[in-house]
Amino acid sequence: MSRFPLRYVHQNILVGQGDARAALFRIEMVSYPFLAAAEKREWLRRLARFAFAVEADFSLWRVCRAYPAERYVAQAEGLLDPRGQDAAAWRSFLHGHEAHLRELRSFVPEAYLAVSLGPERPPGLLRGMDTARRRLEALFGVAAVPPIAAAEIEELIAGEERAFHRAAGVLPVRRATTREIQWLLRRAACRGVAEPALDDHWEPAALVVETADGSPAYEPLGSDLVRHANAPVLEQDRALVIDAEEGCCHQALLGMGAMPEESEFPGGAELLFGPLEALAFPVDAVLHARWLGNRDAIARVKRRIVDADVAFSEQLTSAHGPLSYTVEENRQLARELDAYLQSQERPPLLNVAISLAVGAPSAAELERRVEAVRHRYGTVALHRPMGLQPGLFLDHLPRADGGVVRDYADVLTIEQFGALMPIATHQAGSERCVYIGRTLSGGSRPVRFDVTEALRAGRPPSILLAGTLGSGKTIAAELLAYAAERRGSFVVDVDPKPDHNFEGLPELAGRVHVIELSGDDRYRGLLDPLVTAPQALREDLASSYLIELLPQAPPAWETQVRKAVRAALESPAPCCLQVLELLCASADPDARSAGEALSVWADSGVARLGFGDGTAARVAAERPLTTIKARGLALPAPGVPRADFDQAERLGVATLKLIAAYAMRLVAGDRSVHKIVLFDEAWFLLASRDGRRLIDRLNRLGRAENATLILATQQLTDVGEIENLIGTRFIFGQETAAEARRALELLGLDASDRGLVERLRGYRRGRCLMRDIDDRVAELQIEPVYAHLLDILDTSPAAQPVLREAVA
Repeated sequence: MSRFPLRYVHQNILVGQGDARAALFRIEMVSYPFLAAAEKREWLRRLARFAFAVEADFSLWRVCRAYPAERYVAQAEGLLDPRGQDAAAWRSFLHGHEAHLRELRSFVPEAYLAVSLGPERPPGLLRGMDTARRRLEALFGVAAVPPIAAAEIEELIAGEERAFHRAAGVLPVRRATTREIQWLLRRAACRGVAEPALDDHWEPAALVVETADGSPAYEPLGSDLVRHANAPVLEQDRALVIDAEEGCCHQALLGMGAMPEESEFPGGAELLFGPLEALAFPVDAVLHARWLGNRDAIARVKRRIVDADVAFSEQLTSAHGPLSYTVEENRQLARELDAYLQSQERPPLLNVAISLAVGAPSAAELERRVEAVRHRYGTVALHRPMGLQPGLFLDHLPRADGGVVRDYADVLTIEQFGALMPIATHQAGSERCVYIGRTLSGGSRPVRFDVTEALRAGRPPSILLAGTLGSGKTIAAELLAYAAERRGSFVVDVDPKPDHNFEGLPELAGRVHVIELSGDDRYRGLLDPLVTAPQALREDLASSYLIELLPQAPPAWETQVRKAVRAALESPAPCCLQVLELLCASADPDARSAGEALSVWADSGVARLGFGDGTAARVAAERPLTTIKARGLALPAPGVPRADFDQAERLGVATLKLIAAYAMRLVAGDRSVHKIVLFDEAWFLLASRDGRRLIDRLNRLGRAENATLILATQQLTDVGEIENLIGTRFIFGQETAAEARRALELLGLDASDRGLVERLRGYRRGRCLMRDIDDRVAELQIEPVYAHLLDILDTSPAAQPVLREAVA
């Protein structure tokens, strides 16, 4: 086996054998699949710009870390507000999630970049002779490894600073930590089987010695790094059997053969993203690139042109003529590459060797996984060489020399390198919070969500869940509210159908207050907007409500209603019955006519809720979760134009706006307590200008009161008018192509993509597209985790079996 590649690590600087030195960085992964094509090309350009500007050899590792399910409870425990929830109940809720996460066996990709650190200037004569002497001694096996001079360490630190700024100028990078280096070393022996146990106290060590000239130097301790990768390795045919501390691991190392000269981007060129993310098990990849400056690259291509011309001439003069299409194609490609290098930018080339590492707990499982990897790569050859398995294994360790196995190296342009997209992945949601579901690609990656994040970030606190009947949107909205209640948030649930059943959950026994609203006389004035609405909404909401009850009213009536509302607000105890009195007592005939028309409504059905005398309003929440059930409301079907509403439907929509304001009044109070307001059937707020204006005001009120709005709707209206009102969006299955296109626009995706439109129309059983407040989009499956939540909360009994099947 080849020599262990590292001698010493100083912070994030890797010191390899001989003169090999490199700086190691961690690259932030990019949520890629649902980016617009222009954004995908921008990431290609950023990777290409890095390859252009780095002016040094580099290596890039894409490795998979097992999802840390064991840390889930500890990470989420701190979200508890003990004023609103018992700590034991919160921990019990989290432990069920943790058990589910352990069963998923998910993994998360990470990317690391090592940039070679060479001297800032060409070495002097003495230094060059010293280097040549050491290489000659190594050739004859008599080399003595010298200590690392302190002055060299200082030079490396300066070189690392330059490399960092070059990389950070185009890519989201940070310096790798020594703990990450330890993990990269230790995980190699157990990849695909288990996560390694790390030494919390480990730091790379070296002895400080004095050289012959009296200057200080560092003598690395030989076993300090090797001990992290010293598991016995047995080569068996075309595989390795590694007896790691964590268990026996079977591994196969695959060298990537020649890549297609032409491939579609975006779509098929992302060879270090698409095939790897489509697999249900982790596969590591490493790319070792040797940087060829423009002058060297041109010289190499000129030789390639000569070789291609000679081959063509030989076939041309043969008895059979130039029968090989490949020879002619090589001539053309060589000339195109020469023209590319001679362009104004004078780009470099990259001599790239790519290999994949597959691990499994058994030989049979390893063969199954290798076959699955080859299937995903299609026509791209993956070689599994006998005899090179140990060398390829060491090439996957963090190292400073760019790898030693070059048997499958290929020359790429910087654009071809960028198109490989090694830093792409599927991700969305919050880093540390409550589990809500998993991605449908990328190894079922867990998605977590923090309902308080938008408020802390100063973004619109509204969360939109849109989808057709049976798509799972209502269940998802209820699960978000339930999880918030478990952490201690105060929840108000507006249930206009009504069909929510929070009071049926055993965990919420004694914690749910149900407010039943109807046209009964005992509820008169309960929703009077001049009494119950927040102060900032009273005038507009009362005027809007009263005018809504007067269809096709002349403009003069609207003017008189607004004047009467404003006059009532100047009194000590304003109420809507007082508005009627002012209108009916007015000398203006339009005011009297409007008052007489409204007086009929004031004593009929659910309209009684909005007309009070200021004495019957109750606006105090009694328990942690309040459900407002509105029985007897006649609501139009989603999508029906407002002009086609009948009188009962007009009254129902107007009353729902009062309920929304009443809910916001319920959550007013202590700003330090987080609140959730869930509006089901929220299309009534999205479908009119008054409703959208109300959402805007509720957003501002929510930020002031530390409240998050959850809006669940079947119907999406003109997305341009609600774009700035919504923070996080969950888009479930849509019924028609037109609705799907509107939903894609709201997600910022290409609404003309027929594949996406049909994909979205087919979503059921809790599948959806999520766009978080950082504009990352991912495809996920909502998972309640606890099966009884579906039994009790599901509003469509026919959908229960399929939803339960999706969870299983």
